[in-house]
Amino acid sequence: MRYVPSGVPVEDLHIVWEQAWPYLKKAIDRFPNVPTPFNEGMVLEQLFKKKLQLWIGWDVDRNDIMGALVTEIITDEKHPDKVFLSIPLVGGDKWNLWGDVLWSLLKAWGVEKSCTHALGYGRRGWTRWYGFVECGTTEGNLPMFVRSLKR
Repeated sequence: MRYVPSGVPVEDLHIVWEQAWPYLKKAIDRFPNVPTPFNEGMVLEQLFKKKLQLWIGWDVDRNDIMGALVTEIITDEKHPDKVFLSIPLVGGDKWNLWGDVLWSLLKAWGVEKSCTHALGYGRRGWTRWYGFVECGTTEGNLPMFVRSLKR
C-alpha cells in the first residue's frame, strides 16, 4: 500500500472533508473537558479563514483517507521570541505507515512559516515518536508537549 500525507488547500476542503472530519471528531471527543472545545463549524470556519491548516494521510491504493490533523500557527506573550506550530487535533489509522512522512512535512512547513517550535496536546505519543518534551498543561488540564523545529 502507498500512503501520501498532504496539506489540503482551502479550495479542496470539499473533496476530503466528509472523510477527514470523523478523525478530527474522535480527537475532540477524546478530551471533552477543554474550556472551549472544537466543533465542526468552528474548525471549518477557521480553515476557510486560513487560521487552521488541514493535513491528511491518503491511502493511494484504496483512494481513502487514513487520518487527519489540523495545525495552527500561534504566538505567546510569555515567549515573544518563539512562534509555535500548534497541532491541536490529530486522529488516524495506521499512523505508523504514514505519520513519519507527515511529521517531516509538518516540520518543513512550520520552518517555512517561521515557526520555532511545535506543540502537541493530550497524548504521550508525541514524546515517544517525535522527541517532544512535556512542558505543562492547558487550561483544560491536557498535557502539552513541545519540540524545537530547529533540529
